[in-house]
Amino acid sequence: MTKHELMMEYAKCAIDIEYFARKYCKVWDKKKQQYINFELLPQQVQVLEKYKESNRVLVAKYRQGGITTVTCLYLAHSLIFRKDIKVGVAANKLKLAKESIFYQIASIINNLPKEIFNRIPTESDTKEIKIYNNGATLQAFAASADGLRGFTPDILFIDEAAFLEEGEEFMSSASGTMSAGGQIILNSTPRGLDPTYYARYEGARTGRNNFKVVEINWYEDPRYNEDLIWVRGDEFIEEKEAIKYNELKAKGYKPSSSWFRDMCQTFNNDPRKIAQELENKFLGSGGNLVDEETIMRVEKACKQPIRTEYDNNFWVWEDPIVGYDYYLSCDVAKGSGDGDYSTIQIFKNDAVNMLLIQVAEYQSRVPLEVMGELCLDYGKKYNNAYVIVDVSGGWGISVVRYLINNKYKKIHYDRPRQNDLKIQLKSFARGELQPGFTMKNGAIRDYVLREFERRLREGEALVYSIRLLSEIKTFVFNDNTNRYDHMRSAHDDLLIATGMLFAVYMHSKTIGNELNIYLNYAKSAIVRKGDEFMEANRDFQEKMISRDGQDKNYERISDAARPKDWYTNGQANPFPEHEKPRTNNNPFIFVR
Repeated sequence: MTKHELMMEYAKCAIDIEYFARKYCKVWDKKKQQYINFELLPQQVQVLEKYKESNRVLVAKYRQGGITTVTCLYLAHSLIFRKDIKVGVAANKLKLAKESIFYQIASIINNLPKEIFNRIPTESDTKEIKIYNNGATLQAFAASADGLRGFTPDILFIDEAAFLEEGEEFMSSASGTMSAGGQIILNSTPRGLDPTYYARYEGARTGRNNFKVVEINWYEDPRYNEDLIWVRGDEFIEEKEAIKYNELKAKGYKPSSSWFRDMCQTFNNDPRKIAQELENKFLGSGGNLVDEETIMRVEKACKQPIRTEYDNNFWVWEDPIVGYDYYLSCDVAKGSGDGDYSTIQIFKNDAVNMLLIQVAEYQSRVPLEVMGELCLDYGKKYNNAYVIVDVSGGWGISVVRYLINNKYKKIHYDRPRQNDLKIQLKSFARGELQPGFTMKNGAIRDYVLREFERRLREGEALVYSIRLLSEIKTFVFNDNTNRYDHMRSAHDDLLIATGMLFAVYMHSKTIGNELNIYLNYAKSAIVRKGDEFMEANRDFQEKMISRDGQDKNYERISDAARPKDWYTNGQANPFPEHEKPRTNNNPFIFVR
């Protein structure tokens, strides 16, 4: 080519990114183990158009959709043709940002013909930053709380944004450091109703933010829909006209193909994985303790409090009504730094409708003596509410002492499982029972969570708080610890306080013994899948109301073979015969 022809070719590539991609860009093919020409798919062209139109783009994608690759193409094009541009790429971990994005962008640039584009890194080139000879900069980041470390990007690309451990902190940092008119691109497969990606997705759909959404579906991909059919029950339809897809979905048809079925088998037909990796669904993809459909129902019921009190963190939805019983639960933290919050939940017992209704909530970091005062004041205000204080970590002991010293009567007692608590609360004991709620036991924690989930799912509780809703959305199953817990940088203080209240209420009303009320057998692990969960929950309820608390397949163990405190806490028979519980497998006691 002549110099003039080279200049014209350069200009044509600068104007037309699709021409540039097809003629000059190469990508690595894992199957062929070589670089091949970039062949743009229809959905990739759609994404590129949206990148050119908007400065805030969110792409909802399925696995193997080629969206990360086409985004790398867009960023490489920007680095080549925009002088002094700064491009930041981020993922949950720095290693992922470098391996899945940074290296791919650098590879696209390195494989371009130098006689036309002549983009080479300067001496500042490192494993995490490249500065090219036109002043353009590419840098990789971990999407962590310290953010972009002083880097001010013109374009920021965040891959798999639903999986960020510190997503909100990073997004706040990014928003503060983006240059005026800078572009943010979020790509991800869904992971339930997470607070970063889903929140912005839903905000875009409802007009609450300026992100533009692009939804990419596998059944529109020519690589995967060659034998596409639409299935509903035993019938199926062969339909490949994209204009009719939404109509079929509205009628209850689901897409399928040989590729889709093979991929389902790859994910062991796990509904959560299929929803997340293939179907591009937020509902069913998160592994949340509370299923997403219930979360959506709770979200619709949420509303602003009628007023705020104390330090504006005590939210009130309803004043006390004469004749109603109220429950107040308190989860106490140390009250300083940036750790857990101290929380209070107050629910009204609507016995006619068999419903617990949230009437007030508190969340803040305050000194321990303040929590004692709040529990006393609001306990009295709400018709001398039944007060449940978590003393497991020791912080709640001062609250219990404050209530007792001020002659508050309706305090929850149970049997402590920790020797240090027994010593500290000894002077307030009623026999083997001491004030407060103890949860230093995996089975008890699991039951509190199970009762929280069940009551919301079955509509036996009405929740108004958006703060509690936020904790529900971020309370998920952790594959590393093999239990449900809050996401990193999230909290669960309101959720635990509410679950504790639900658990105490459930057993005080179900068994009906107002003096000694025993918590029944609780399974030590929550079942994670829908049908299994329902079956396990029904089985649990049958145990709870049965004569001796055991199912018919239970293999009895003689009392002599059990740990000495399995039932009596070491005493041979602490209760008269007529006061014995209706079950014989109770980890601890509730008393009203």
